[in-house]
Amino acid sequence: MVFAGGGAAFGVVEEEVFSRNAEAAKDKTGVWDANSKNKRSSATGLTQFLKSTWKSEATRRDTYLNQRAKELGYIDKNNKIVDEQALLDLRKNSRESIVAAAEMGKRSLTRLIDAGLVDAKSSEQELARAMYLTHQSGYKGAKRILNVDNNPKQPILTPEKVKELLTTQIGSKRADTAIRTERGNAPKAYRNWLQSHMNKFVKPSDFK
Repeated sequence: MVFAGGGAAFGVVEEEVFSRNAEAAKDKTGVWDANSKNKRSSATGLTQFLKSTWKSEATRRDTYLNQRAKELGYIDKNNKIVDEQALLDLRKNSRESIVAAAEMGKRSLTRLIDAGLVDAKSSEQELARAMYLTHQSGYKGAKRILNVDNNPKQPILTPEKVKELLTTQIGSKRADTAIRTERGNAPKAYRNWLQSHMNKFVKPSDFK
């Protein structure tokens, strides 16, 4: 895995790269497609960053993406975006895309560990799953999902937000079917799909 070793230079971990297998689309030969685009959202590139999240990460100081964007002239010295389209197109650059996701994943994983929701000594499989959760559902969403067993009355996300996320991932018809299967329990349907998705794709052993 090319970026697994290279990621160490940026203080990121291999598990974040492994978790990307659940996110990026692949071409007919099975190779990750750097130009992949989710037709139901603005998610683009190997790590499927939304426009808003990419811009937020790009203007976060002391990150590799912020450094590169400034070098390329997409962000000025005052940390303001001056060429938004060029910056968004950078999501299609494999190195920038993966390193940005890895840095964000590492930061979010640290927060989950500090919150007592993830054990720092967990297996690479569990670390990869935790990181993927933060990228796919956001830090707050991941925190709620991981905390659901300890606090079963706390919803993973609002039913409306859950349906929106599920629809973005699998389309409206499949989302409606999944929710009906769970008797209208959208959070449960979403969690079941997410767990199944991670079981299928977030497998560090596949890259060993």
